[in-house]
Order: sequence, then C-alpha cells, then structure tokens
Amino acid sequence: MDDLLIPKLGGKPILSDKCADLFHTMVVAQASSLTVIVQSPFTNSLLATLPEDQALAAIHAKAYEDAGGFGYVQSYIIGLRSIANTVDSLLSQAALPAARELDNKNANNTVELQNFRSVLEAVSNSATKLTEGGRSNLSLMKRMSTSLQILAEEISDDSTKLKTAMQEVKDQDLIENLEEQQNDLQEQLDDINREIAMGALNKLPGAVAFGFEISRMPVEAFEVSSVIGAGVAVYGFAKEVMDYNNEIAETYKKQEKIGSKISALATEIKRDQLDYATLTMTSSQIRIFNTQVQKVMADMGSVLDQMSGWQQQLDLLSDYEKPPSDGFFTKQVESGRSYWSDLAVQLSHYESITGQTEVDKT
Repeated sequence: MDDLLIPKLGGKPILSDKCADLFHTMVVAQASSLTVIVQSPFTNSLLATLPEDQALAAIHAKAYEDAGGFGYVQSYIIGLRSIANTVDSLLSQAALPAARELDNKNANNTVELQNFRSVLEAVSNSATKLTEGGRSNLSLMKRMSTSLQILAEEISDDSTKLKTAMQEVKDQDLIENLEEQQNDLQEQLDDINREIAMGALNKLPGAVAFGFEISRMPVEAFEVSSVIGAGVAVYGFAKEVMDYNNEIAETYKKQEKIGSKISALATEIKRDQLDYATLTMTSSQIRIFNTQVQKVMADMGSVLDQMSGWQQQLDLLSDYEKPPSDGFFTKQVESGRSYWSDLAVQLSHYESITGQTEVDKT
C-alpha cells in the first residue's frame, strides 16, 4: 500500500532527508560566509580590479550573514514546520475520525466521505498551493527562495570573478616577469662589479694582497646604503684609491641605480607573492561559500517541488470512494500523521539550534 499522505519524489519519501540537508548546508554556508568576510585585503599590484572584487564579495557574504541567506533559511524552516504542525493537526483531529467511519463497512459513508475530502482539500491549501502574492506558508517560502536567489547569483558572480582573476594572473606570468627583470638587473650589476673590481686590480696592484673582491649579493641581503656606492677602499693606497674612485664615479652611480632597482623589485615580488597567496585563499573560500549557497538554493527548491508535487497524491486519495482493503483510510491517515508529527519535531529541533547559533549583530 502506497502512503499517499507522505510526500514522495520518484516514489521515495525524501522530504525529511532534504530538510536535514538544507539545515546542514545552511550551517556550513554560514561558517563559509565568515571566512570570506575576514580575508586579508588585496593591493592592486597583481590586478587593478582585485581590491574592488574582493570588497564586493565580502559585502555579499555579509549580506548573507546578516539575514539575506541565514535569516531566509531560518524563516523557510519555520514556515515548513508550521505546515507540518497544521497537517498533523488536520490529520489527527479531522481526518482520522472520518477515515475510521469510511473503513466501517456498515456505515453510510456519504457524509464522512465529503468530510474526508474537505480535510484533504484543507491539507492541500495549506501545504501544496503556490499563488502569486499568496499568504500561505508555502507561498511565503517560495518568495524567500526567490529573494535569496538574487543574492545567490551575486555570490556566484563573485566566485567567477576571482576564478577568472586567478587564471589572468597565471596567464600574464606577472611574478615570473618581475623575477626575470630582477635576474637581468642582477646580471647587469655583476658586470659593473666585475668592471670595478678589474679596474681596481689593474690600477691598484696591492689590492690583490688585501684580497679585494666585490661579490654578488643575494637579493634578500641587499641594502643599497651599505653595499652600493661605497667605493673601493684598500689599506695603504689612499691617494691611488681616491683617484680611482673619482675616475669611475659614473660607474658607481650606475651601480647604485641598478642596486636600488633590484631592491625595489625584491619588495614588489614579495608583495605580489603575498597578494597571490591571499588571492588563492580568497578564491578558494569564495568557491566553497558559493558551492554551499547554491546547494542551499537546490535544497530549498527540492522541498518546494516535493510539496507542490504532493498534490497529485492527495488527488489520488481523494478519488477513493470506498476502502480498497480493510482499514485503508485509517492506515493512510495514521501513517501520514506519524510522518508529519516526526517532521514537525525534526524542524523544531533545527529551529531551536538556528535560534541559538545566530550571529550576534550587536
């Protein structure tokens, strides 16, 4: 016997499971929204649009946190719980007495059949009817889902923008290009250092004895003020060294200029590497957040589909004029009442948890 007072999709009563999925996804989406809000801000060194894109994503995540998503889902659960309580009450107080009379073969069931069908119509009106501007709980749930869809589309757009930015940075090889510039400048500096060193060795023979050498400095240790432009200094050759330093003064200027560029590039590369790490983290968090929000939308839609589709089962039950088997109507109502009573308890549990875990806005 098919339980017609239990909504089914594809022949399976999955409404309770979908409600559980919706609740769990709602909680995860709420946590994901917080990770997007607290991400470190970008500079515009990698891409000019990144700070604006990140700020917009944070605004949408905050809108979800502040009620745009979390509050809508809370209200959605409350609406469905109200439907479950109403259906449970109608089945217990009105449908069950009528069903028992209908199952009594010795009774004249004309009046009871009319009463039973009236109860099914009341169940239908409260649980399956979607009307534009309607005041039923299901119509209100539909409007909440539609309103949240607007924010969900903006969040999806945020995820696409950050994903595109990641690919853009990779395609442009921004950090790699800076590193190539740095290496090229370092080679130029090496040439100048060798030029200065060879000149010193040629003009200041004693420099060899003192182990004079200008070596390549690692970028991390580069400090222009202490290394570049300091000039050659070899003990015991004061006049010769002064003459030599004056002779290659322009070379020292080139040395200092290139060293400054290397230092600036090193700073820029470190900043871009930090920005790229932040971009990677933020893009990942927004992707996760978007996935959860889209799943919330899918679960909300699935619940609405099951509730609307339940009308067909109610129509089938209403078509019966006599019980096709012993106790048919009573068994239908009792199984339905048990299901809706359990669902109401389940949803009340979710409702109490969301009320306790809602983010404090004060």
